[in-house]
Amino acid sequence: MAIITRRSGWESFGGLNRELDAAFDTLVGRAFGAAAPRRAVNFTPAADVSRDGDDVLITLELPGVDIDSDVAVEVSEGRLSISGSRREARETKKDDRIAKEIRTGAFRREFTIPEHVTPDQVEASYDRGLLEVRVGRVVRPEPTTTRVTVRQGAPAPTAVEQPAEQDGAAAESSDD
Repeated sequence: MAIITRRSGWESFGGLNRELDAAFDTLVGRAFGAAAPRRAVNFTPAADVSRDGDDVLITLELPGVDIDSDVAVEVSEGRLSISGSRREARETKKDDRIAKEIRTGAFRREFTIPEHVTPDQVEASYDRGLLEVRVGRVVRPEPTTTRVTVRQGAPAPTAVEQPAEQDGAAAESSDD
């Protein structure tokens, strides 16, 4: 018996999105250093991103995952990464399946967050197939202005000046 796979017309845009992400990572990697290595991805879970006051809520559709063993939520260098895998709900023989629309395998979603956000500001909960990640207090800190003293009649220093060693400190180190 043949397997029938139903796809919507929007499926091809998922591939385009992955290609654009890879091209962007390559471009950014050349300019700012190597990007993190990408793992193979079998599907991309749908996500909603919204604001709740100063917080940002990211909700992913992840029905059928074992949230404790198959999903990781990580914060690193201005990136929120959600990765994991969804396994087959039950084993079926290839000949027994009539249609397969439920995607299984590895997934990964990454979201840019402000650099000042720490892991302590991120909370995650899972209920009824939805993973909700709350990034707290996502507000830009107020810019601060520091006044620099301008010296008159002296050139600007070219390097940080180190104080000269005192004779006593030099003498102590030579007694060893």
